[in-house]
Amino acid sequence: MLLDKRLTFGTADAVSTSSSSAKFIVGSPLNLGAAMKDFRGSTIYDDLGRAGMNFLNIKVVSSILKGGGAGQTVAFKLLTHSTSSANASTVNSSGTLIWQSRTFSISNSSSSALALGAKVALNVGIEAERIAQQYLFLIGIAAGTGTLASGKLTAWIGPQAEAGRQ
Repeated sequence: MLLDKRLTFGTADAVSTSSSSAKFIVGSPLNLGAAMKDFRGSTIYDDLGRAGMNFLNIKVVSSILKGGGAGQTVAFKLLTHSTSSANASTVNSSGTLIWQSRTFSISNSSSSALALGAKVALNVGIEAERIAQQYLFLIGIAAGTGTLASGKLTAWIGPQAEAGRQ
């Protein structure tokens, strides 16, 4: 197991980036490794670069998102952060959150409200080669509608999906 960290967050920890759709940065940075120099002076990253395919696993401990309507999609995304402003994962000067492409989501196709309640388990495969040049990650939640509630989730990275883990 490469990472095992419980994230606790609430509305005070969320950054809404749009008034028309709820998008949040939640939790704390997930430190996946540090930059080092190899014998040639090139920067290398001792994170997931040697591990091949890994999975980001998320287990909802207590409700995160309440409300929402039919067809709503909630996406958990890995937000990359590096020293390059082009790869910044924070809200930029215009208030836009820069989402990266690595994402997975659940959607509600019924007429009932979508909520990320306790015991929901999610995971996604991530390829080390695509993330080896990043310093750390944040977990983000993007939702079309709904209310962010105080909640807890556990996130960990490992060589296989462990959706049933508590």
